[in-house]
Amino acid sequence: MKFSTPLEDNNPLYGIDKLNASKAEVEMSHEVIDVKGDDLAVHLGPINFEVNNINMQCRVSEFTTAIDEACIQNTTIKPYDESKISKIRLSDLSEKKLYNLDIQTNELSIEEDDLFIEVKNIKGNYLNNHFGISRGELNCYKDPELKIIDVENLVYGCLKRSKIIGEKLSYQIPSLNMHINKASVIFDEDKMKLHSDYASFKNKGSVTYVAAMSLECDKDPIVVDINNPNAILNGCMRSMTFKLDRMDNGTQKGQVKDIKNFKLAVNTGNFKITGKVKFVFYVSLDVTGKVKHDPKKKQIVIDVNKAKVGKFSARSFALKIVKKFINVDNVKVVDNSIIIQL
Repeated sequence: MKFSTPLEDNNPLYGIDKLNASKAEVEMSHEVIDVKGDDLAVHLGPINFEVNNINMQCRVSEFTTAIDEACIQNTTIKPYDESKISKIRLSDLSEKKLYNLDIQTNELSIEEDDLFIEVKNIKGNYLNNHFGISRGELNCYKDPELKIIDVENLVYGCLKRSKIIGEKLSYQIPSLNMHINKASVIFDEDKMKLHSDYASFKNKGSVTYVAAMSLECDKDPIVVDINNPNAILNGCMRSMTFKLDRMDNGTQKGQVKDIKNFKLAVNTGNFKITGKVKFVFYVSLDVTGKVKHDPKKKQIVIDVNKAKVGKFSARSFALKIVKKFINVDNVKVVDNSIIIQL
């Protein structure tokens, strides 16, 4: 079967703006919306939803043509041809173009309060932030009251509670390009945790490599229908532990190790940095001070009170070392402070 049709209000599929299908079977009953086939593309208001090699079952309790409402509640997606993977694409058709998302998977399931994806590859952008992940799993909380495909609501659900494991994680913004080899990310109601084996951070031609990275932060509660962009940042300002076994700046992996045993601890606005810095040989680095978030200026301000390199007090020198490893356009050193523009 192949068809393409505008959907007027007298059409039994009213609610869908446009539907295209190729070699597809679409069944709608009182129990299930069943879609099988090679290609299906649906315009649901401002959302473009495309699937390839799909076997999708949306379980319903009564007959409905509101595919988006039905399929956001209880759905399983698997490959129609099991020798190939399924491909799913979501994109914003509005003028804002807030997001696009490409998913390659062998299984995607949606239940009342749960979203699960067996990831072969995911890439996309959201609010001009680019991201990607390969070979892993994504398991997120989903708002049980969600009635339509709402990408922002789904993102907040993942920030509320989720577990993400995978390889080749990437995240890119104008000032930074981050790649993580293997990682796990966990969001609980009041905590977040990240662990990775190896990562790189690129900016303006310079590269910082890190090994055995771990981050644990407090997190404000997230309500999926209330915008709270600082939920994670607020928590990290209260309590954070960030550790690296090794951090190399401007060198190739496995060569000169500039800092090892690095640790940053934040507790209610106070911070402490410890580590060992390599000159001719390794010497200890100890930095303490205050850290605060200014939401009006969209800044994080780090005030260094004391700093020692080896046995010597060297606040300005320690600031230069810290700046070396966060050498991005939105970070500057002013007197005894490091200012990060968000």
